[in-house]
Amino acid sequence: MGERLKETIDTFSIEQKHHAFLLKLSDAIRPLINPVDIEEAVTKIAMEFMDADWCHYATIKEDKLIILHDAVRGDLPTLAGVYPISSFALFKAVLNSGLPFIVEDVHTTNILDEELKQLCMQLQSISFIIVPVIKNSMPVGLLSLVQSKPRKWTNLEVQLTIETAERTWAAVERATAEEALQQSEEKYRTLFNSMDEGFCTLRVLFDDVGKAIDCLYLEVNTAFIPQSGLENVVGKTMLEVNPETEEFWIETYGRISRTGKAERFEHIVSGLQKFYEFYAFRFGEPGENRVAVIFNNITDRKNEEEKQTYILKLSDAIKELIDPVEIQLTACRILGEHVKVNRVLYGEVIDEEQIIINNNYVNGVPPINATFDAVQFGRNRIDAFKRNEKVIISDITTDPGYSEEEKQSFLSLDVVANVGMGLVKGGRWVATFGMHYNAPRKWTATEIWLLEETAGRTWAAVERAKAEQALRKSEEKYRTLFTSIDQGYVFCELVRNKEGKGIDYYMLELNPTYEKQTGLSIEMVLGKTILQVFPTMDMSHIDTFAAVVDNQCPVAFEQYFDANNRWHEVKVYPGEKDKFTVLFSDISERKQAEEKIKESESLFRSMADAAPVLIWT
Repeated sequence: MGERLKETIDTFSIEQKHHAFLLKLSDAIRPLINPVDIEEAVTKIAMEFMDADWCHYATIKEDKLIILHDAVRGDLPTLAGVYPISSFALFKAVLNSGLPFIVEDVHTTNILDEELKQLCMQLQSISFIIVPVIKNSMPVGLLSLVQSKPRKWTNLEVQLTIETAERTWAAVERATAEEALQQSEEKYRTLFNSMDEGFCTLRVLFDDVGKAIDCLYLEVNTAFIPQSGLENVVGKTMLEVNPETEEFWIETYGRISRTGKAERFEHIVSGLQKFYEFYAFRFGEPGENRVAVIFNNITDRKNEEEKQTYILKLSDAIKELIDPVEIQLTACRILGEHVKVNRVLYGEVIDEEQIIINNNYVNGVPPINATFDAVQFGRNRIDAFKRNEKVIISDITTDPGYSEEEKQSFLSLDVVANVGMGLVKGGRWVATFGMHYNAPRKWTATEIWLLEETAGRTWAAVERAKAEQALRKSEEKYRTLFTSIDQGYVFCELVRNKEGKGIDYYMLELNPTYEKQTGLSIEMVLGKTILQVFPTMDMSHIDTFAAVVDNQCPVAFEQYFDANNRWHEVKVYPGEKDKFTVLFSDISERKQAEEKIKESESLFRSMADAAPVLIWT
């Protein structure tokens, strides 16, 4: 009875020690998150509890032993470091066996060969317990308790070493995983908060029949607010943040949550009047209904694309037009259709006092065709136009800058919202351009830019068309004069030699009288030099032509041309860049008459000189 009681008490005492050690070990490593700290705590507690001289834990990775920290007494060497398994034959033998090695005295044990015995004695490892940790048939860890003298290890010590090895492996794995996760989360968080794109995670909310009805904001990054303009959204639903949220968003994210298929798309957020590029994908388990969204504000890019597309369309539409009225109507129509307004009008300003409006684009409202005194638009408005400024009205009914009479004037023309501007050229107000809408409207910066650009291009095109019209009329007058004058006309270009001396000239343009005066067809002469037409021609007159060009001073002279046996009165006028114009008249008959008079006078003089007496009757 006494022996049994003693045995029971001893067993109870052993179990208490067992539990006390494991409790102390668990309490020590539970709060630790660093594998080094865990190995330091385990080896110290195990060494002290077992009264050993040396304790270490090694993590096995591929063919390496990794000892982050160990516990030693006295002047025994530490083994902390990273080693090839092949460098420790004893450990390699333990790992190959997959079983604990328990040696009470290396001098007398029969589980070690002589080489291993000698190695242990050199390391002062006389007695030890080495426990491998095997997972999925692979060694992952190794715990060693070493004594520098012979020792009989108890079953409790062996069991505790095995349990300590398992718990150490689990704690180190947990800490390693948590550390890796923390590093991953830090990288994720750094990326999450440093990326320029907005990012948010959502939980899609479904009703009883599986229809997506809202989305709950779970998380947003720091770029979310500047990208979206929305604040304090986490923990709220889309409809709570904005009751006017389009059904498009909830349907889209609901579809992605259900199908798991990521989608990339562009869309305008109507409430913000901004364009965004989105990439949305499901994450987490399907039943969690979570969707991640990366988005970027591309409003500037879309606006630039819109501007370029619009300007190209406008330019293509008016570049071939030659009628100013048609240009105005076309430009007004293209702008009106693009920005979807009720009226676009272009008005010409006369002497900064009158505005003539008779070319409108209209949609659902009557056109305005009238001549107004500028003062009818209001002094402040006209002054702004003269400064080349824009006048913007979002809602005339609430705009404090206008009197009731002025408001009624706008409303009578179906104008509630309006953007108008003046065009100032050469310091003078020359035109006005505007667009009207028959309901309140917040004009965007792009719409205002399009108005301004259209106004400038329309005015330039109209002025170009007017100039071309005037030029055509001038050319018609010139052409009439050119073909009807009785003088020969030749437009020429001087040909010089290397020294710069005039030696020939091209005949670039000729009138019909040239043929009559010279007897040569225009086709025979046009585009050729005078020497190509008349290779043997006397070129004494070329110096005169060159002097006209060089001195920019016209000359007139009479000359006989052997080529056609005719006398000509020639007038030469300078042009630009070696160009000159020649006007010539055939004076052969006059020259012949003058010659006959000279001959008659000469005959008369001879007769008078020969007669002895001149009798006058």
